[in-house]
Amino acid sequence: MAQCREPGPCFGQIVNTLASDQDKLTFTRDMAYSVVALSATGHFSEARAGLKFMLYADAGAFRSHRIGKLEWGLGRNYMVSLSHYTGIGFERAQLLGNNPVLYYSSHPLFIWALQEYYKHSSDRAFLDQVWALVKQYVLEPMLHSLNDKDLMHADSGLWNIAAPGEHFLYTSASAYQGLTCCSILAQSLGDDETVKRCNRQAHQLRESILTRLTGGKSRVLARSLEKKSFPELLDSSVMEAVNWRVVNPEWKSARVTLAALDTHLRLAPGRGYALGFVKATQLGPENLFATLRAINALTAMKKSREADLLLNWIVEQGARNAEMIPDSFHQTTAAYQGAYPVIGMGAAVFILAVMAGSLP
Repeated sequence: MAQCREPGPCFGQIVNTLASDQDKLTFTRDMAYSVVALSATGHFSEARAGLKFMLYADAGAFRSHRIGKLEWGLGRNYMVSLSHYTGIGFERAQLLGNNPVLYYSSHPLFIWALQEYYKHSSDRAFLDQVWALVKQYVLEPMLHSLNDKDLMHADSGLWNIAAPGEHFLYTSASAYQGLTCCSILAQSLGDDETVKRCNRQAHQLRESILTRLTGGKSRVLARSLEKKSFPELLDSSVMEAVNWRVVNPEWKSARVTLAALDTHLRLAPGRGYALGFVKATQLGPENLFATLRAINALTAMKKSREADLLLNWIVEQGARNAEMIPDSFHQTTAAYQGAYPVIGMGAAVFILAVMAGSLP
């Protein structure tokens, strides 16, 4: 229902929500999760249309956006939007303080979605068709976005913060996943040079994440390079690092991070997680994207019972609300908040959570 099938430049795009009172925008990040879910469920024509829209729609509007000496833009030409598209496929971004809100997870998430599509569909013809463009205008911009600390460019992240942003773990973890997936695609095409390049950069990036984006003696995964104090450094989206194997599920850092999230970011027993602290002592609402992705991480960590209980909680809430997935639940009442139904960051990740678990 959220994907445009009208012939023309808008064909294939998937909006972020179907809420009647919310702007319907086509974010690369949201679309990537949608394509992953569509591919996993065998909806290959829809997944391919989504990939083609992202790759061939107009992008490159933020080649450069300087704030004094800071380059907030990408710094080179690229395809695939760093934010979202208009209905006819032109790249746009929301503004905070006259500066665009940008997401440097966009390029790696696109590559992840492409690899998931190829893994499930074995559509070699499509991969052959787009590979040269992906290498030049998606992979190269992603590599360009890795700074001298071997972390990804600071961005607005899931928190939608203003420039100069933060070096979020989520963004760098997505880059690790993108590099790993690009290596797999290149290997299938016999592109040995790209395989070596992606593997080398992925190794360096992983080491930087594990050394620079962890905190304390227990090496808890931290929200960003800029957040140092506990518990402010906690961010439930870091469990994507487990899903993407930046951190292996059996590692101590995965266990202690989960324990910290359960202690500080879980809204109540049986409920999910806030994204983090909106103020020093104030949690945000229960974030459905982070909670659903935590279910996949819990399953990978062999905590199936906890994963199923959390998924059942969301299913029960959805059953009372026309089976829709919202942006968030209220901290105390669990009332629906924000846009709903949410698509890529809601319905798609719900599908992936169900597929990972044992819920029939």
